[in-house]
Amino acid sequence: MAYSPEPVCVWFYARHENLRRILSLVASYRPPRLYLISDGPREDRPQDAELCRLARLAAEESITWPCKVMRNYSDANLGPKMRIVSGIDWVFQQEESAIFLEDDTIPHPTFFPYCEALLNHYREDQRVMHVGGSNPLSGRVPCQDSYLFSRYFQIWGFATWRRTWNMYDVNMTQWPRFREEKALHAFYSQEDMCRWMTNMFDSTCAGHTITWDVQLFFACLFNNGLSIVPCKNLISNIGYEGFHASASTDVHNMGLPVEPIDWANLKHPRYICPSFEYDDQFIKDNFATSRPTPRSPARGLYDRLRDYAAHAHW
Repeated sequence: MAYSPEPVCVWFYARHENLRRILSLVASYRPPRLYLISDGPREDRPQDAELCRLARLAAEESITWPCKVMRNYSDANLGPKMRIVSGIDWVFQQEESAIFLEDDTIPHPTFFPYCEALLNHYREDQRVMHVGGSNPLSGRVPCQDSYLFSRYFQIWGFATWRRTWNMYDVNMTQWPRFREEKALHAFYSQEDMCRWMTNMFDSTCAGHTITWDVQLFFACLFNNGLSIVPCKNLISNIGYEGFHASASTDVHNMGLPVEPIDWANLKHPRYICPSFEYDDQFIKDNFATSRPTPRSPARGLYDRLRDYAAHAHW
C-alpha cells in the first residue's frame, strides 16, 4: 500500500558537515514537511556562535526539494534536555506522527520509507509505541521477519506518534512509586538489568543526569509499550567524530555499518510480543556482570550525557 511521506524532524547544534550529509539523505525521501530544531550557542564557548551559524546555513542550503520548512531556532542556549523536549512538543502540536534524526545519526535511505510504512501499519495499535532504526545485533540474532519487537527504546534515528509523546513526562513523577513496587521486575528477570535500570532512572529523576530520552524509555516501558527493531541496522551513529568527541566518548555500538531493508515488501511478525532472544542477547552484551564497564545504547546515552556536561552542548 502506498502512503504519503512522513514529516521529518532534524535537531542539530554545530555539526554542519554532518547536517549536510543527513539532509542530502532526507532530500532523497522528499518529505512534504521538514522541521528544523536548533539550539542557541553556549555563552561559555565563544566558538559555538560561529559553528551554530554555519550549521543553520548548512540546513538552509541543503533544502533542495519542494517542501514546507518549519524552523524552531533558539537564540538562547536551552540545553540538550529542554531544547529537544520543547522541539518535539512543537512538532506534535502540528503532526500526528514524525521521523526524528539527530545531527550525529546517519541513516540508510531506506530508513525513511521503512518508518513511513510502520507508522501507518501500527497507527492505531496502542501496544506499539516506537519505531527504531538501530539494530546493534544485526546478523547475530535471527530475525525471520522484517523486524522484531523489543523492550529497548533506542533514539538513534526513530519515529513515533503523538499518542506516544502524550504519555511523556519529563519529570518521571511516577518513578518513585514504581521503584518502591519493584515494577521493573515485571519487565526484566535479570537482576543486573533491574539494578542498572534503577540507577539510570534514579539519576534522571533526581536531575543528576540531564537528558530527555531516558524519560521516553520510561514512558514507553511503563505503559507496557514495545519498540520495533529492524532486521538490519539502518542507522550509524558517528557522534564520536568531530565536534564534542573526547577520549571518554563511548564508541560501543557506534559507527556500525548500515544495510538496506526491503520496505516495500515488509514481512510483519505474526505475534506482537517482545523477542526474548533479542532482548536476552542485548542484556548479555551490555549488562553482564563480567563486563567491568557496561556499554550499551542506553549506557552510551549515559556516557554521552556526561560528555555534554563536561565538554559541550550537543
